[in-house]
Amino acid sequence: MAIAFDAAASGHTSATSVTFTHTIGSGSNRIVFVCLAYRYNASILLNVSATFGGAAMTFMDSNVSTWRYGVYAWYLKNPTPGANTVVVTEANGNRYMYVGSVSFSGVDQTTPFGTRAKATGTSTAPAVTVASAVGSVCLDVVYTEISTSAGINADAGQTGRWKEVAAYLQSGAGSTKDGAASVVMSWTLGSSVLWYDMGWSINAAASVGVPKQFMHLARQRSV
Repeated sequence: MAIAFDAAASGHTSATSVTFTHTIGSGSNRIVFVCLAYRYNASILLNVSATFGGAAMTFMDSNVSTWRYGVYAWYLKNPTPGANTVVVTEANGNRYMYVGSVSFSGVDQTTPFGTRAKATGTSTAPAVTVASAVGSVCLDVVYTEISTSAGINADAGQTGRWKEVAAYLQSGAGSTKDGAASVVMSWTLGSSVLWYDMGWSINAAASVGVPKQFMHLARQRSV
């Protein structure tokens, strides 16, 4: 079964939570990811959670500094079709949050994704290299200290799925790219700034009549 992009939505806040609506289609073997890019203006650990349609999401991974910058991701398998409310909440205060949600159909419900690739730097070119496979789809989330929409763009071969910028002097964005043995997820920034990027491969559900074990031979099995 081929993975199909379903929908994307996003929002940002400088308050304690960000809320927006994401509409899920009726395709089978669904999954939704909620991704957070943030800057945290306090010397305490982030205390953040995400819900989708009122259901608690499962934390997947993060790429963060000791406390101040980074990206997080959560997922929910088989979300309910129709309009769902996304809520990301930070309990401690003093943060700027940029949140995007991306959903797909045709995704393996047992091992939906592989090992995360993480990178950080200060440059005009955020990038991570994701281990993937033909038939998979790669997704990433990036935090940057760019504050204009024109200043952050997904590179050729990628599809930008969401982008949030604000006068807080930061931004968050996410993109997808078709799978291959090794996939570079990269961005071009308008100036050299601090960035954090995290990407991962999404695994396709087995087609009818094809034993599932053969669909996973080239995939990263770590979750």
